[in-house]
Amino acid sequence: MYPMKYIIMALFILVFLVPSRFTVINEVDAYTIENTNNVFALIEYFSIKYGVPEGVLDYIVRNESTYNPVAVGDTHLKCHRTGEMMRSRGLVQISDCYHEVTDFEAFNPRFSLDFLARNLSEGRCSWWTTCRVLKSKFPKSLD
Repeated sequence: MYPMKYIIMALFILVFLVPSRFTVINEVDAYTIENTNNVFALIEYFSIKYGVPEGVLDYIVRNESTYNPVAVGDTHLKCHRTGEMMRSRGLVQISDCYHEVTDFEAFNPRFSLDFLARNLSEGRCSWWTTCRVLKSKFPKSLD
């Protein structure tokens, strides 16, 4: 797990240095906005909002980014669509190869968790390696 100072620094950047930080998801209620930096509160909120098991969301976030909202991965892979090197970003590792999502959105915990929960609720588990592995081991995990 990452040292607390890195987590605090990342949250400071997201909250204080990124302008218009509440414009990405304008329908999120006051509860979520008050708990904007609490990933676990957001996991609980989006679990309820989309009817996706909280444990599944937590498992995916833990395995994709170890709860690091500014994690970047898959930089060693080449995008088959563009031929350029790709990056998966944020809590849920949103790939710039497959999704038209800005860095601001991908690194925003509220946007990332909404993206994950909404897509899982619509049957898109296969977008995440972690979810495919979970589903293969526990087929009823998303039921």
